[in-house]
Amino acid sequence: MGYYVHITDSFAVIPYENLPAALDAVRALDTRDDLKSGGSSTGDKWFSWMNDFDLANAPSVASVLQKLGFDVDHGSYGGLSIIGYDNKTGDEGIFIQTLAPFIESGSYIEWQGEDNEAYRWEFHDGGMETQYDRRIPSWEVTANPIEDHVALNAVLAAARSRMAGK
Repeated sequence: MGYYVHITDSFAVIPYENLPAALDAVRALDTRDDLKSGGSSTGDKWFSWMNDFDLANAPSVASVLQKLGFDVDHGSYGGLSIIGYDNKTGDEGIFIQTLAPFIESGSYIEWQGEDNEAYRWEFHDGGMETQYDRRIPSWEVTANPIEDHVALNAVLAAARSRMAGK
């Protein structure tokens, strides 16, 4: 069971100078049982894909994101970049919304669900906005979206580099 999603495009960067505060913010989620969607019949609560011990003792924001199922890149664009996700939905949105104040303004993450429903998270001035209701025509859906995503990010990186005069 579950709803599978994957990132189709992303330019989401947490600048290096924001990483210590971002780590403190995600570790603080450990106390928010009201936000945890996983649990047991005994009343224990946890976040999907993340147990309390791993969260409380996380050595880095990258380790938290990777535990949640995200692919990250160190160093590109002056920080930690979120570059991929291909898994069932869980509590990743709670973590990304917690990280929103630390994500570079103008960043975005575009998602596609298993039913081709698409949505986009945009980050502006410390906040996160979700845009829904965009259905991707079947002729745009590829057999291997991960390969297309990697190729598209390479093209975008080259274009950004040219625009930056590098």
